[in-house]
Amino acid sequence: MLFDDVGLGYDLIDLPILREFKRREFLPMIQNLLWKIDGGLVRAQTLHEDGMILALGLWGAGDIVGHPPAGVEPYQIECLSIV
Repeated sequence: MLFDDVGLGYDLIDLPILREFKRREFLPMIQNLLWKIDGGLVRAQTLHEDGMILALGLWGAGDIVGHPPAGVEPYQIECLSIV
C-alpha cells in the first residue's frame, strides 16, 4: 500500500493505467481516479436545463482531469483528438 506512512490509506497497486482513447470517445469517470493527459485534447461538458451542451473547459498535454466540480451533473469528458 503506497502512502500508508502518511496516513492517506490509498491502494495504488497497478497504477499508472495507460490507455489510449479515440476522437469522440469519453473518458470513464471512475471513483478516486484522475486522468493525466499525455497528448491530445479533451473537453469537459455538461447539459444545460434547456438541452444545450455547455463546454466547461479544454485540457491538453500535462493536464489532469477527472470527476466534476460539486453540483455539475451530468458531466462528461470527450476526446477531441486521439488522447
